[in-house]
Order: sequence, then C-alpha cells, then structure tokens
Amino acid sequence: CGGALEIDGSQSVATCEFCGTKQTLPRLDDEKKANLYDRATHFRRNNDFDKAMSIYELILNEDRTDAESYWSILLCRYGIEYVEDPQTKRRIPTVNRAQYTSIFDDEDYKAAIAHADNEQRELYEQEARQINEIQKGYLAISQREEPFDVFICYKDTDANGRRTQDSVLAMELYSALTKEGFKVFFSRVTLESKLGIAYEPYIFAALNTAKVMIALGTRQEHFNAVWVKNEWSRYLALIKNGAEKTLIPAYRDMDPYDLPEEFSHLQAQDMGKIGFLQDLVHGVKKLVEVKDTEKSIEKTVIVNSGAGVEPLFKRADMALEDREFEKADAFCEQILNQEPENALAYVYKLLAALGLKSRSELGQCEFLITENSNFKKAMRFADAELKNELVGYARTIESRLDQKRQASIYQRAVAILNAATYPDMFLEARALFEMIPDYENSAEMACLCTARAQEKARELEQRAKEIQRQKEIKAKERAALRRKIVKRSVIALAILLVVGLISFAVYFSVAYVIVPDSLYDEAMELVDEKDYKNALAKLKEAYESAYFDEDIENISAAITTVDGLIKLEEAQKEADRLAKEEQDYIDGVAGNAAAALPSGEYEKIISTLLKSGVDVTINYDAKGGVCEQGSCVKLTDIDSFTSVSTATKEGYSLNGWEYTSHSYDGEERMFTMGLSAQWKPVTYKIKYALDGGTVSSAQSYTIESDDFVLGIPKRTGYEFTGWTSNEISEPTMYVTVQKGSVGDRIYFSNWKACTYTVTFMGNGAKESFEEAEVTYGKPLALPSASRDGYTFLGWYTPEGERETGASWSYDSGKILIAKWGIIEYSVEYNLGQVSMAENPNATSFNVEGAVALSPLTYEGCTFEGWFLDPELTQG
Repeated sequence: CGGALEIDGSQSVATCEFCGTKQTLPRLDDEKKANLYDRATHFRRNNDFDKAMSIYELILNEDRTDAESYWSILLCRYGIEYVEDPQTKRRIPTVNRAQYTSIFDDEDYKAAIAHADNEQRELYEQEARQINEIQKGYLAISQREEPFDVFICYKDTDANGRRTQDSVLAMELYSALTKEGFKVFFSRVTLESKLGIAYEPYIFAALNTAKVMIALGTRQEHFNAVWVKNEWSRYLALIKNGAEKTLIPAYRDMDPYDLPEEFSHLQAQDMGKIGFLQDLVHGVKKLVEVKDTEKSIEKTVIVNSGAGVEPLFKRADMALEDREFEKADAFCEQILNQEPENALAYVYKLLAALGLKSRSELGQCEFLITENSNFKKAMRFADAELKNELVGYARTIESRLDQKRQASIYQRAVAILNAATYPDMFLEARALFEMIPDYENSAEMACLCTARAQEKARELEQRAKEIQRQKEIKAKERAALRRKIVKRSVIALAILLVVGLISFAVYFSVAYVIVPDSLYDEAMELVDEKDYKNALAKLKEAYESAYFDEDIENISAAITTVDGLIKLEEAQKEADRLAKEEQDYIDGVAGNAAAALPSGEYEKIISTLLKSGVDVTINYDAKGGVCEQGSCVKLTDIDSFTSVSTATKEGYSLNGWEYTSHSYDGEERMFTMGLSAQWKPVTYKIKYALDGGTVSSAQSYTIESDDFVLGIPKRTGYEFTGWTSNEISEPTMYVTVQKGSVGDRIYFSNWKACTYTVTFMGNGAKESFEEAEVTYGKPLALPSASRDGYTFLGWYTPEGERETGASWSYDSGKILIAKWGIIEYSVEYNLGQVSMAENPNATSFNVEGAVALSPLTYEGCTFEGWFLDPELTQG
C-alpha cells in the first residue's frame, strides 16, 4: 500500500499496520544494497518488471544467499502486481505474465525456499500456492480461446486518459486485416467484452498463438510504455526460445533510431509512406496462410457423417503435417464430440497447441507439458501403452530442460570464475557450482573456487600491508623533505656569515701572508659569483702549490667551506625539484578532476582530491529545493566526506547533480566546484474505486501536469452521482486536479440504481396484469398466470430469454410475455366385442384441435353412437 514499516534489523517478516498485509523483508546489510532494493521496488510497483529484475540480479551478484532477491525475481518473471482486496483491504497477488511453467518448478522459487528462514519460507509457499492457482485458471481460460493470426501492440490512451493517435492507426490496421480474413487481437475491440475480468489469460493466449505481432507507435515513450513493452518483450522472448513468429515494428512521425534498442535487428516499417497499409497487409499474407477453416471443417463433417472417427484422425494427421494447427485442433474437437474420452484426440490437441507435427516431436518440446490440460486428459483416458509413451516424453523434456538449466548455471559459474578478481567473486562462482554438484566437474570446480578465494584473500592482505608500508615511507619522505627545506634556510644564513668571515680571512692573508695570491684571489672571486665548482678547482690548485703550513691550513679551510657550499646548492636544487614534482602532481590531480567533472562521478573525484592533499569547496544550487548539507560545503579531510549532498523539493525527485563550474587555487591548494540540482517530477498514481463500473480517465499525474477533469464512469444499470475522496465528502460530478497538486489519490464512485418499467403480456391468460416498476439488481415479483388447456411455462423476453425474477439484470425496461405449454388429454374407449385394432379413433386430444369420432362396425350389430357414461345416457 506504500505505507512505512517500523522494523528492526532482525526481522525477516513484517505486517503492515495500514493495510494488514504480511510480507517478507530483505536483509539490508549496507546502504548500497538498501538503495538497490529501493530502486528495484520502485520499478516493480510501476510494473516495469524487466528493469526491476536486472537490479535484483545485481543484488544477487553481491549475495547469492539473499532469499528475497530470488523471490522478487520470481515476482517479476510472473508479472505479479499486488492489488487491494475490497473486503479485507489487504494486498493480494495478480498475474500479469502467465507462464506455461508452474511456479513450483521455477529455479528462483527453489533458491528462495532454500535460503529463506522458517517465517519467510512459510509466506513464500503460501503466496506461491495463490499464484499457482491463479495461473492455472488463466491457462485454462487461454486454452479455450481460438488462435489468433496477428497481434497489434500499441498504446491506447495517454497519461490524461485520452485516446492516442497510435490507437486510431491501430484501428485502421485492424479493419484492413480483418477484411482480409485474419483473426486479429486488438485490445480495444477484443477485450471490450471482457470488462470486469482479468485480461492476462486472453493476452497470454494471443501472444502464444499469433504468428505475427505489429508493434506500432508515434512516439518513443509510447513504445517504452510499461504495458506496451510488457507485450512486445514477451513476444521477442518467445521468438528467442525458438517459436516461429515475426515481430514487425511500425512507426510514424518519429526517427526510426528512436525505436527500442531491442528492435535494432528488425526491419521497421514507416507508416507515413504512401501505400504502407497495402504493403503491410500483403506482407502479413505471406507470413500467415488464411483459409476458411469453418467451411472446410463443415464439409468434412458432412462427408464423414456416420463413418466413425478414423477419417477425422487421418485429416488431423494431415493438418498437423501441413502445420495447419488450428485446423487440426478443429478435427480433434469433432472426434471428441463423438468420443469425449478419446485419449489420442487429446494428444493431437496437445500437438496442435504446441505447434508440433507428430508425437515423435513431443520429446523435443521446450516447455514442460505435464501441467497442460490436454496432457492431463490424455493421461487420464490413455491405455497403459500410450500412458507409458507420454510419461517417457515428459521425462525426456524434464531431463533435457534440467540439463539445459545446469549447463546455463555451469557456464555462468565458469564465466564468473574466469573474471574473478576478489574473493567474493570466487565464492559466488562456488555457490553456483554447488547448486549442480553432479554436473560434469562442478564438485572439483567448487573446491578450486574455495582455494582461489583463500589465495586471493592472502594476496589482497599482503597487498594491503605493502600499500600501508608505502604510505608510511611516503609520509616519512614528505616529513624529511619539509625538514630539509627548513634546514636549508638556516644553513643559508650560516653560510652567509661564514662567507663573510672567509672573505675577511682572505683579505687578511693577502695583506699579511705570502700564498699563491693569484689562484687564491681568483677562487674567492668565483665564490662571490657563486661559481663554487670552479672556485674549488682553483683552491685545490692553490693547495698543491702552497708551501707554508699556515697557507695550507687556510686553503684547506677554504676548500672545506666551498665544498659545503656546493653540497648545499645541490641539496637546494633537489629540494626545489621535489617541491616542483609535488606541486605538479597536485596540479595534475586538480586538472584531472576538472576534466572528469562532466562525468558526474563526484564522490570519486572529491575523494581523489582530498586524498592528494587538496581541499574542496562544493557550492550547491538546489534550484528551488532544499539541500541537506547546505548551499556551501568545505572539505579538508577525507574522513569528513561521505557523499555529495541530497536535496528535496515538493513534487520532484532528485535526478542527480549537474556540474556547472570549477576553479583551482594552486597556492592554497583549494579546488572549488559548482553543482546544480536536476529535478524529475514525481509521478503520482490515481486509483479509482469503481464498484463494478468502468472509466476512461487519467491514471497518473505530476506536479507539472495541466489542470484536468476526472472522467465520468459508466456502470450497467446505475446512474453516476459523483466522486468522493478523503478531501471530498459530498459526491461531486466534475472533479478537477489542478496543476501543482501532489500525492497519490484515490477516488470513490457513487451510484444510484436505475428503475425500469416492466409490462406483462398474458398471451391468452385469464388474468389481466398491471405494469411493474423494478430497480436494477433487485428482485422482481412475477405474477402467476393461468389458461385453460395450457400449462404456464414462465415469463420470457421478446428475445426468448426466461426471466426468473431473482434480480433485474437488464439496463432497460422490458415486455415480458407469458409462455404456455399445451396440455394433451387422453381418450379411453370401452369397445365391447370390438378390438382396439379395429378402432380408427384418436387416443388423445388438446384444446387447439377438434376430434371427430368415427362409428365402429361389428358383424350382426348396428352402431348407435358414443356415450360418456356406462348407462349410455350422455351421448
């Protein structure tokens, strides 16, 4: 019902306090899984079962033991939608994607049961029984439906309940095809007589029997509308599974490249081209052979009248051989009209329904046949030999399908194993191998997966340790680099002082000490010019030529000083190089971040910047909404960041953030980005409680929808008096949903039963009758009638339908006519000596015919007349 559940983390089953429905719960171990479940549930509630199924598969890729994911995939496969029970107000399942396979044979059902706890298992089994019963009923209905030649797939109404252009084009196509003798499924016409009952069994029957589907549309969103896609995707699945069918996409007023990607391998038809309709009908003729089956069957019946069923079996055989399955089924019906328990006729009907030419092909069937009603009847009436044959086919099919299933699981497991890079992937592959322990080398492969998972876990552990060690080394290097830079500044000041002292010493030596003056002086000049390498060479040359100990000592001190200056200069260059490398790296990270911003991977970009030592400022523009983290967020540490902000806006859901601007301050190492909220209008549902009526009206709306008025519903025998809802207490005929409205809505229809006049015509009765006034759905007191010579049979409509008076079910007044049955009176004769054989007179009479009594003849006597009494006084 959409209500919130108050639960704790240990529950696997909960009961909704709003609608009382008991339901199973997933294990929400982390936020990612919870988000995936939210998205999948959203799609499933909107009946977009394929999208929902793909998300549940993602959950299973992470956790192969999640029972609720298996169960949810099962619900998607069978198109289960939960609707409100009017009596209990609880949600009960309906089936929108019937299958030939029983739900109890589905592999995902088996997996759900295997991984469920006791409470979940009990609820799964209970709902599975409900779904199975619904599906059995659907299959029974579908098997009674006549096969179709063509299925027209289209969108009938828009969001406001108005008829689409697609519907008009589909009607034109329907008219053209039916004129050519095709049996066409066109929902607007075909389902018109099915109001108030489930449509799925009729859609299922049409999808499985139609040789051709024409999917037409004028807009991209019409092709991808939930129920339209539900039809053509199911039809494509039948083709993929080997059914001999053809899907023809037809478009108008749109680019063919906007057709669904699934149609890319099909030849689409442009409905805007001149002669399109004639060309399409001609193409369908080539794909579907049209014959007047009824006439041919009628003729056959006349020819074979009184000749038994053997000729009909021969004709059925020939029809199957020619792949005229509808015709073969009709022959079988003729056989069963004569012999209702003929097991072989049910086998032939099974072959016709499956599109098989002979019994030998039964073993090649791609579906389980044991649940088919024709198979069950054949088994019920078959002799031992035929029964064994059918059981053999069923076992062959089951064995092949099981082999196919195991092969699919095996291939999937091998693919995961080959692509595995983490221990969890190896364990996922192992779980699949363990599902099929007896298939090929699955047991050995499961052991291999365990070993690989352990090996990969150890490898990842070592890699994590190595990464931690490298991080620690890098941290020490950065600390050492900072100390070097500080030390360099101190040494530089000290050197300036030393250089000053050396200069003083040099001048002193020149003035007072005899040394190799020219070399020493040149060296000191080079020191002043900071050409330390050449200065050192000059000093070394002077050292070689010095004689006095004092000169040697002074020159040696100068060499030591200059050598220190050279090393300091090299250290400074290295420090500058390292600092430039680090800044270049940081600038490169910022540049890569700027280039990656349009991709929308904001969490990854921000994490990379923070880990690299760059601070981040995020400026959010909520575009009229409210940003949870505020309009400006400054981040300086990776531990302070989890994700980009969420935002809310009435009537809208956040459809992500769009990058708008960025800047980078290299000195401050600050990266600033601007993000703008992208909003998507929330689609709200409109439900109608119609109490047996029908309405053409909008089923949903958004905050941006223009004003629209609810449709006026119709209900046979009732007058609509207005809508009521939580906001409307008095019935209102015309209800307007204004632009800017929000929230799901439910409207209740209010009705007043119509009254009608009934006129009684006695048709010869003794009595006279007055007109009666009757209320629709209420009992009618019928008068009694009498007529001499007749028995009263009841009151009948002019159309010949008998009225019992239990309740008035007509939507208009009626004339009821008394119907009579004539009474036949018997005549007994006392003939004396004359035998009855010699009496020519009638033995019975009625009020509508006069009886003239003839005289009798008897030798020697004269006939004096007929009398009513033994005394012969009443002549």
